[in-house]
Amino acid sequence: MQVSIFDILSKAAELANKDPKVQKEMAECDGDKVGFRFTDDTPVTVITNKGRLLVEPKERPDCQIVIELSAISLCDICDKTMSLMEIRDKGKIVKGELHDLINHMFALLPWFEAMTRYYEENPEFKRLVDEKKGKK
Repeated sequence: MQVSIFDILSKAAELANKDPKVQKEMAECDGDKVGFRFTDDTPVTVITNKGRLLVEPKERPDCQIVIELSAISLCDICDKTMSLMEIRDKGKIVKGELHDLINHMFALLPWFEAMTRYYEENPEFKRLVDEKKGKK
């Protein structure tokens, strides 16, 4: 079965929810709903709930912001092919405004930063990212 971006983000959320560093940095995050409309995969919504992350395999209508981008671009962040700052040039806001991006994406920043560490330290997460990107 082909790896989906939902598989990757679910694993990343599972790791983050057990990661003391991420939990500390996201302790105040609650109620953020960020939708990702992937051009090459299923849509995903990431929700913060009292510092914990929940990933749903759909675009929820109550997302404060929805960003359209390629799943491969997100994988490129995980394996450091691309920096987190470069993603802004790869995606576009399809729901919400710039201030929504700043408010709600900023809440997820510790998680995105941790994904590069998970790629290096967690063989299962690395396998998922590599399979999605077609690496052997």
